[in-house]
Amino acid sequence: MKMNIKTIATLIVLSLMSATSQADVIDFEGTVVSQYEYEVENTTGTPIVRLYGDYKVSVWAATYLPNNYISYPLSDEQIAALPASNRVYIHPNNGSASVISQRLIVERNAGTPFTATSVDIAEKVDNINVGQVSIRGYSDSDTYIEQTFDADLSLGFETLTFDAAWTNLIKLEFRVDGSNQMHFDNIVVN
Repeated sequence: MKMNIKTIATLIVLSLMSATSQADVIDFEGTVVSQYEYEVENTTGTPIVRLYGDYKVSVWAATYLPNNYISYPLSDEQIAALPASNRVYIHPNNGSASVISQRLIVERNAGTPFTATSVDIAEKVDNINVGQVSIRGYSDSDTYIEQTFDADLSLGFETLTFDAAWTNLIKLEFRVDGSNQMHFDNIVVN
């Protein structure tokens, strides 16, 4: 069977589209309804579980913040008076709502394996509670791979990408050292 370059290119594009279309983004948009409101969930025992598509996210203490959250409405003049580097970082901004937590776990609802691709992570307001994040990907209850992420003390979100070893996971766990907390958003899994 003969295939020309155009046919081969079309097949490559179609296969890439089907591979990327299966990726899910766990985004916390819609958890909060306005720029000036946030939601807090705390539990000391059993985690609180929220569903995001085919995945569930378990947290023990979390604050869900809207994009560019500010603690009270500011006038246009007050916003203009802020330093340019701080205008959108009253809480870090990556274009969508985020969750602040010390620990969270991602699992597929059906319990089937998945792959971790990336996550957005940011420090809390004005770099308060900067910490180190340990990320574990479990392939069963006892076997895991681990990556540690050091906050870089810069304002805003950073995207942490995972290599090919982060496949066939049954659980993805994020833990911030000590009593610190970090922003998490856009957890890409498939």
